[in-house]
Amino acid sequence: MKETFRGVKTRIAMLRDRELGGSLIEYSLLVAFIALAVIFALTQIGEQTLSNAASVLPALGGGG
Repeated sequence: MKETFRGVKTRIAMLRDRELGGSLIEYSLLVAFIALAVIFALTQIGEQTLSNAASVLPALGGGG
């Protein structure tokens, strides 16, 4: 039983030393930030496009 506990303790120490968890969190936050920036940019572009289309449609004779 002591052997198993010692093996688990050694594996946990190895994972802690590699700092895999920290870099995973950093990359996750980076991806989330990029996704938010892309969503914001697409929203702004979409609003501008709809605004431009609304101003052009009456000029095309679409309004009664």
